[in-house]
Amino acid sequence: MKKNGWKIPAGLLLGFFSLFALILQAQEQLQKGVELFQSQKYVEAIEALKLALREDPKNEGILFQLGLAQFMAGQLTEAKVSYQEALQIKPDLWEGHFNLGLVFYTEQKNEEALQHFLKAEELNPKSYQPFFFSARTFELLGKPGEAASAYQHALDNASSNQEKGECHLGLARLALAKKDFPAVERELTNARLVQAEPGTLEVLTLQYYLAADLREQALELLKKLISRQPNDVRLNELIAGLYFENSKFTESAHSYQIAARNATDLAAQRALWLLAAQAYEKAGDPQNAIEILAPLALKSKDLDLFMQIGAIYMHQRQFDQAEKAFGAALQLKPECAPCWSNLGSAFLLQEKHPQALDCFLRFSKLNPQIAGTYFYMATIYDKYGDAKNAISNYQKFLDLDQGKTETQDFQARQRIKTLENRLKRR
Repeated sequence: MKKNGWKIPAGLLLGFFSLFALILQAQEQLQKGVELFQSQKYVEAIEALKLALREDPKNEGILFQLGLAQFMAGQLTEAKVSYQEALQIKPDLWEGHFNLGLVFYTEQKNEEALQHFLKAEELNPKSYQPFFFSARTFELLGKPGEAASAYQHALDNASSNQEKGECHLGLARLALAKKDFPAVERELTNARLVQAEPGTLEVLTLQYYLAADLREQALELLKKLISRQPNDVRLNELIAGLYFENSKFTESAHSYQIAARNATDLAAQRALWLLAAQAYEKAGDPQNAIEILAPLALKSKDLDLFMQIGAIYMHQRQFDQAEKAFGAALQLKPECAPCWSNLGSAFLLQEKHPQALDCFLRFSKLNPQIAGTYFYMATIYDKYGDAKNAISNYQKFLDLDQGKTETQDFQARQRIKTLENRLKRR
């Protein structure tokens, strides 16, 4: 057989037909792999593509498709190897650099990802994807200037409203980080004009309202979002905070409760219950506050929780329950000065004077500069006829108080005179 006047040797001709058969076999497996990939059967696609690669190991197209299937199957290490081998064969394959960058990006190896995104930009400067992901990576690396430039290039290359919307949202996010609110408003408006992804747009708009202290707009948007996602923890926590700021304490408590019921993190859930109880306290609803706090106190080692419960019971004049709460706090921290003071007050209001005096003495040792403590101790000594200790504590109160509390100051001076006269008559 002659080809352009050249006789093809029989051995080479056999080799040609053998190679042609292998190429056909590789193409069949490649086609099968692509079809399986399109059916989202990624593991089966990988097996077919490996068979194709066995027949044609230097085919960058097969390696590229294999890397894509491995990436979708979560086999990131294997995907990197496939893309790297494809790029060894064809270094100017911009899609290979971009996809390899995506693997590193998924692994949160942003520096490595950026190198490949930038190479893809260089190889295909009219493409959207490399510039967009360069922008996202620059943003993650804390380089807002480079990110803004890359977003602008991506926007120039964008061919769809979706792509344009992603860029405007990225630019809005960068402006928000700088608190450049006019720029944020401009980019959000542009994003709305191209019908950017609604969820991301609304969340970013909400962040803008909160950052710009546009509380009323934030509240209205939160109501809209919650109407669609009534059990969303973060949304309910945010609206609860706004209600609290506006002194709508009952509404705040209800929203904190919804957030707490749906929170999956135990620490976050506990914090939300405490905020709900605090809101009920502010609303003048101590009973609901106690109903929330009491279960939390079971097996709790949170001193502040017991102090909060004790304070609520004091306001309700349930002094025996307050006594228990402050006592539980002291079990956790015997050197807690406010615990001794509050427990002393609970005892005093129940007219348990010896117990109250003991608490105030302990408190005065831990915090000796509080004037009121000495006044309370003086009144107890006075009640039980211990004139010397009563006078001593009244005088200590006067020395520390310096006339700041006129009524108690007058009472202390009068009692000192009376008690001193009584001692002189003995």
